[in-house]
Amino acid sequence: SGPWNGLRFSGVPEMAPLNGLGFDFVMDQHEVYYSYSITNASLISRLVVNATNGNLQRYTWIESSGEWNLYWYAPKDQCDSYKECGPYGICDTNLSPVCQCMKGFAPKNLPVWNLRDGSDGCVRNTTLGCESDKFLPLKNMKLPVTTTAFVDKTMNLKECEEMCLKNCSCTAYADYQISNGGSGCVTWTGELLDVRVYTEGGGQDLYVRLAASEIDDAGSVGSGGGSDKTKQIIMALGITVGIVILLSGLTVYYVRKRKGLQGTTRQKGLRERSQDLLLNEVVISSKKEYSTESNMDDVELPLFDFGTLAMATNNFSDENKLGQGGFGSVYKGRVVEDQEIAVKRLSKTSGQGIEEFKNEVSLIAKLQHRNLVRLLGCCVDMDEKMLIYEYMENKSLDAVLFTKEKCSLLNWPRRFNIICRIARGLLYLHQDSRFRIIHRDLKASNILLDGEMNPKISDFGMARIFGKDQTEANTRRVVGTYG
Repeated sequence: SGPWNGLRFSGVPEMAPLNGLGFDFVMDQHEVYYSYSITNASLISRLVVNATNGNLQRYTWIESSGEWNLYWYAPKDQCDSYKECGPYGICDTNLSPVCQCMKGFAPKNLPVWNLRDGSDGCVRNTTLGCESDKFLPLKNMKLPVTTTAFVDKTMNLKECEEMCLKNCSCTAYADYQISNGGSGCVTWTGELLDVRVYTEGGGQDLYVRLAASEIDDAGSVGSGGGSDKTKQIIMALGITVGIVILLSGLTVYYVRKRKGLQGTTRQKGLRERSQDLLLNEVVISSKKEYSTESNMDDVELPLFDFGTLAMATNNFSDENKLGQGGFGSVYKGRVVEDQEIAVKRLSKTSGQGIEEFKNEVSLIAKLQHRNLVRLLGCCVDMDEKMLIYEYMENKSLDAVLFTKEKCSLLNWPRRFNIICRIARGLLYLHQDSRFRIIHRDLKASNILLDGEMNPKISDFGMARIFGKDQTEANTRRVVGTYG
C-alpha cells in the first residue's frame, strides 16, 4: 500500500476522499491504526477479505438493483505484488515487461531480467560521490518501503534535501505529507524497494540520489546548479541551428535535382503502386476472401524485387529455363546463401490477370504440407507477375518415368513411396487443410521430385475450392494460375 502521505496510502490512489468516503491514519508513540468513515448517510459500504483469494475488497450497496457492487479491490495487477521489481526497480503496468530501472541504474542480473524476472532489481551505474551528488525527481511514484526511513514532521522539502545530502547513506527523500502544499520530511537509507509509477495520477514526487554525472546525462536538474540550465539552453540553440542548416542544404539539393528526377520518379511511382496492389489486395486481403473460419493467420509472403530475380536467373536466360507453357516460362535461379529457386514468370499474353495471380498467392501460400510444392514469394513489377517456388532437382515425374536413363532409378520401393506421399498430399488437400481443394489436373507432369526422389504436387491452375461440408459441387473459383 505504501506509506501514508496525509491524504492516502501512496500506493492506493483510489483512496482520494470522494463519493462519501473519508480515510484517516494515526501513528504515534501510543498507537497505529487506519480507519475510514462514511460521510454520505445514503451510502452503505463494507470492507471484507475474500476467503478464496485473500483479496481485500470494498463493496457498496446499489439500492436500485438490490445488489452489492464491487467498488475497489487489491491487489489488482502485477505491480501490486510486493517488491516485484526488486531494489531500485520501478514497476509500470503500462510497459511490457512491467519492470524498468530508475535512471542511473542497470539490471543486476541481465539474463534473468530479460526473462521478465525483476526480483533481483538494479544496481548503480556510477558510484556516489557524497557531497557532489544530486537528486533526480521521479513523478507520480508509490513511495518505497519505509523500514529504513526516517521521518521529521517539522522540516520543509528544501531542508529535507539538505539533510539528505549531508548524510552520505541517504538514498532518497520526499514530502512526509502532500496535503496543504506538502510538509514534513521522509528520508531513506539503503536500497529503495517496492516502487511503482502511476501514469494516470496518484503517487507523489520521490527524489532519488545519483552521482552528478548521472543527473547531467538524464537531463534533469538536481539540487541547485543554475549552470546546468545555461548548458541546456546552449545545447538547444546549437541543435536548432544545426537542423536549420541541414534543412536548407536538403532544400537546395532537392530543387537542383528535381528536373532530372521527374522521369524516373514517374516510373518508380508505377512500380510502387504495383507493389502496393499486391500487398493490399493480395497478401492482406487474403484472410477475408477465402476463409470461412474466424481465426485465420495473415499470409506472410516475401515480396521479391524484379532486379533480384533477373540477377538470380541470369536475366531469364535460356540456359536457366526449366520449362515453358501457355502460362509462360519457368526459370531456375539462385538467390542469397546459394538457395536455389524456381521462378514462374507469367506471360503477358497468357490472358492471366491479377485475379488468378491473387488466387495463387493468397491461397497456396497458406497450404503447408511436405508433399506440396512450397510457394516462397512473389513479384509484381509494372506488368510483370512472377511466382517463386522451391526448386525441385529431379523435375517432374513424367521426365523420370519416360526417360530411359532415369527410369532405372525408380525401383518398386521408391515407386511405392512416391504413390503413398502423393496420396498424403491429396488427403491434406481434400480433408486436412483449412480449405477443401480438388486438384482436378493430377498427372505425372504435375508431380515434381526433389533430390531424394520425394514427390510434391504442383500446378493448381485447374483446382477448385469446395465448401467445408460439401461432397460435390459446381464451382468456377480457380485456385491458382493456369499451368
